[in-house]
Amino acid sequence: IKGEDDIDKLRKEEAEIFGGTERGEERSKVRIRIEKERSDIGDNIKSEIDSFKGLEYLYYSTFLLKLRQYFKPDVTQFLLNLSSHTQQAFLNGAASLWLAIYLGGFGTRARRGGGNIEVLEFQGEKINEIKFICHANDKRELKEFIKHNMDIVKNICQQGSGTQKYSILRGSKILIFESKNNWKEALNFLGENYKKFREDKKNLVFETAAFGMPVMHSGSKVRIVPYRREDSGDSRLSDRWASPLIFKIIKANNLYFPVIVKLSGGGVDF
Repeated sequence: IKGEDDIDKLRKEEAEIFGGTERGEERSKVRIRIEKERSDIGDNIKSEIDSFKGLEYLYYSTFLLKLRQYFKPDVTQFLLNLSSHTQQAFLNGAASLWLAIYLGGFGTRARRGGGNIEVLEFQGEKINEIKFICHANDKRELKEFIKHNMDIVKNICQQGSGTQKYSILRGSKILIFESKNNWKEALNFLGENYKKFREDKKNLVFETAAFGMPVMHSGSKVRIVPYRREDSGDSRLSDRWASPLIFKIIKANNLYFPVIVKLSGGGVDF
């Protein structure tokens, strides 16, 4: 959300809010406490999504080689308490939390539809009019909800002019699709279309890097990694680059909206 081109400055500003380990840096000014109210742990998510091929495609890494435990949907509830003794740090923490809930995710496969959270109840002071509970009844109302909160979040975080060094929200695209009856149908809709697109484009070796790097193709020695643009040298920036594509499900009034967030920046585009 910040979109700061100066990485050292960005890291310093981040440590000022959320703490750091370098000399002179203090602990986080933002405190988060989680109180578990109800939960149910599953052992094999494949058995839950077996008839949804799009879901299997998105979640393959959770059962392909080793089964991972997971919090069962619609069962787990918890209380999250966010606090700070500094007003600006509190606002930054609240803005980051809203972004994580509505444009991101938590845990494994977070960019492929994993770790979605629905806010059932909100208590406390108004946070610069950020709305944490979504009451959208259709795509138009969800779009207005996202835009309203994004404008506030950008102002709180003092969004920068942009950068090509990593993926950012400035200049991003957010696609909202018609609501489905449940989370499986919503995420399966995204997964099936994603699977078909990638299969249709599997011969485009270099273009697939737009979905995240490194890209390694079996049967060849091609390995695509991030690199600097020609006008700034040809040295590698990193061996990894997270996918700029985020799949989300936003639940509102018992409607499940499939959402795709396509981040900009990083010199990666479709």
